[in-house]
Amino acid sequence: MIVVHHVLMEAAACLLTEDALTECVISTNTKGSNMNRNKFILTGIFVLLFSINACAQNVPEMKVSELKQAMKSDSTLVILDVRTKEELAGELGKIDGVINIPVQELEKRINELGKYKKNNIAVICKSGRRSAVATKLLNKNGFKAKSVAGGMIEYREQEAKPKK
Repeated sequence: MIVVHHVLMEAAACLLTEDALTECVISTNTKGSNMNRNKFILTGIFVLLFSINACAQNVPEMKVSELKQAMKSDSTLVILDVRTKEELAGELGKIDGVINIPVQELEKRINELGKYKKNNIAVICKSGRRSAVATKLLNKNGFKAKSVAGGMIEYREQEAKPKK
């Protein structure tokens, strides 16, 4: 039972990045593990992916266009970016004024957001997967959060589109 718990925790940690499957396969192969362990970990990953996908459904969402409108019209809007600090410094950059709490740390740092419980919170990540998980956690704890569909990828793509 301890081994199962450890493997599932390892798989869950890998899920919190965009290249989850690749990173898990690489990390397990470099640890000199055997083929059965790799198959077991991959099975755990697929089970967790299915579970997270099922849990992420019915999460309130907003489109990037709705986020941009809210940024203009809602002076109390809070934008929470749940990517890592390294991602914020990367090619997609960040939106000015965001609060950054990586999704991996959100549960233990949620009290830092307490003063924003009455504010609308737009939760963003790279593609929308991690923000859906974070949004569900926030709403479960009494916040008014919506996940930004498509994340920073969509945000930057819309910036690059010519205005009509």
